[in-house]
Amino acid sequence: MGTVIAGIFVALFNLYINKEKIDVKYNLSAPISIPSEKDYVQQLRIQNVGNATAENLVITLNGNIQKYEIKKYSEQDNIQEFELTDSNGKQICYSKLPKEGSIVITMNISKSDSLKVEIKHDKGKATEVFSSQSKIGYALLFFIISILFYLVSSTKYFIDDYWISSVLQYDKKKILT
Repeated sequence: MGTVIAGIFVALFNLYINKEKIDVKYNLSAPISIPSEKDYVQQLRIQNVGNATAENLVITLNGNIQKYEIKKYSEQDNIQEFELTDSNGKQICYSKLPKEGSIVITMNISKSDSLKVEIKHDKGKATEVFSSQSKIGYALLFFIISILFYLVSSTKYFIDDYWISSVLQYDKKKILT
């Protein structure tokens, strides 16, 4: 029975590992001053580290952006650019980013103020590369539960063996009755 249960867990774990997932990460560099001008330069790198294509990326950049340049993953990729009406900034719609694909946006900004970035796609939001994430994966949870189960069952067998050997050693009549 244990072999069947272990086989089911291995099959489920294999399905979990191999399922298609989109994982878009981004990294925004610190503002770098340009000595000849009063502007600063920042670079935003966006990469799909998942194993499925991320579609309909919406990149919202809030800040005093003077000009910017986009290095596309492929020349055939469609880009739509919009000005934000409620604040200074841009909104860039990128058609799709395949697995292991990346784009780079280089921006000239007028102040060294922090540029706010928000990136969304069809299946969720992008996360910053160096942000802290407190998600525990199912594999780690399964591993922890397995270790606890092993420790509890080992302790039970140790106690049972110790009790039987101690009773056999000291009170043989009690065992026979």
